[in-house]
Amino acid sequence: MALNIDTWADNLGNHQAWYERATAGWARWLRAGGRLGEWADNTLPDIQFAGYVLRLNERDTVINLSCGWGRHAITLAHYGLNVIGLDASSSLLELARETSAQAGLKVRWVHGELSDVALTSPVDCVAQFHNNLLEWAKGPADALFLLDQVHAVLKTGGRFLFGDPAWLAIPPRHEQSEAETPEGTESYHNYFDPRSRTFQSQIIVTGRDGEQHEYWRYTWRPTVEQMAALLHQAGFNIAGQFNNYSFSPYNPDQPGLVWSAEKK
Repeated sequence: MALNIDTWADNLGNHQAWYERATAGWARWLRAGGRLGEWADNTLPDIQFAGYVLRLNERDTVINLSCGWGRHAITLAHYGLNVIGLDASSSLLELARETSAQAGLKVRWVHGELSDVALTSPVDCVAQFHNNLLEWAKGPADALFLLDQVHAVLKTGGRFLFGDPAWLAIPPRHEQSEAETPEGTESYHNYFDPRSRTFQSQIIVTGRDGEQHEYWRYTWRPTVEQMAALLHQAGFNIAGQFNNYSFSPYNPDQPGLVWSAEKK
């Protein structure tokens, strides 16, 4: 299927609407005792890995990008770190605030983007767990802008951790799946163009009342070499590459790609 740029342009704003709607349902489900699967049980190993790779010390300040309902941010705070949790979902952040208050842990929760984090001084570390922020970019210029934002908030020598354990060098040209959510059924269709490395995602939400909504998203999927070049261009030294949030060095024959980098 050819990528329809006009369709993407018409529907780009709708993707945020889907995210807000979906995360509101996830938050309600979590409050009711629902679980999100085995992948959500890896919090402590993730934090232990991050502590080593980022050389975290007590009272370091860490920004947790895409913090969701706070499972990593709250655990970091438990170890005596100053944590800023950032997410685009107001519903998940509300749940994160409640959870951190119940645990008696202080986390600064920020709704929005990295540019919305007002800092009095640069931070020691930025971490985005189980996500690759470069795959949210529309192209190389947008990806470089995102890295520049991370670079700007870090101290000289500050560390940066991000990556996706499910990352594939060459994604399938077409994937289709369905999921039951608190709101209804969501059907996902993902289309990848290997020549341009562009990715188009279609989400069809069918509510309990049968009403349907359609959302689109269009992004760029850089190669390992392109990501490395962007990190260097943004002023980072690459400190490590892994397939997962574990200590095994990156193997290109295995899925997953996690980066650790340091601000020059």
